[in-house]
Amino acid sequence: MTERSVREGAQTVASPAANGDLGDNEVELRMLAHAVRPSVVRALATDLAIRADFDLDSVDDLRLAVDEVCAAVVGHAQPGAVLTCRVSVDPEQLEMVASAACVPERPVQIGALNWLVLKSLADSAELWTTETGGQPQVHLRIIKLRGLTNGQIPHQSDGPQ
Repeated sequence: MTERSVREGAQTVASPAANGDLGDNEVELRMLAHAVRPSVVRALATDLAIRADFDLDSVDDLRLAVDEVCAAVVGHAQPGAVLTCRVSVDPEQLEMVASAACVPERPVQIGALNWLVLKSLADSAELWTTETGGQPQVHLRIIKLRGLTNGQIPHQSDGPQ
């Protein structure tokens, strides 16, 4: 498998499809890469974030970020490709990786405005491609950190106040 990182962000790892094992806090969805299907992924990510006690602002940002991720990956997917979305959550963050087979010979990129929106909604974002058996795959990962909830005190610096 060959990997090429396209954007800066989180550390590049193998695609979700490369490792069929799921962790205790992971859920994977597979569906045809079609523009109307990502609402299922959005609902799943939202539910997992709420159950992990993410604040409502973080959940709202996550909803929009998941839509951006799915739209970007589906936009690069070849006809009939499978969109694979793996979501993992822990008390501090939610991570989502979306992948699909992409059209060979077509550059994988996200428009500057779309990338700016995605980076403002997620705490980390990374786009990369791999090739398995001669078939290129596009992958997009986001990480959303859990924000402060009511009753939590933000970290105080030692500097003047």
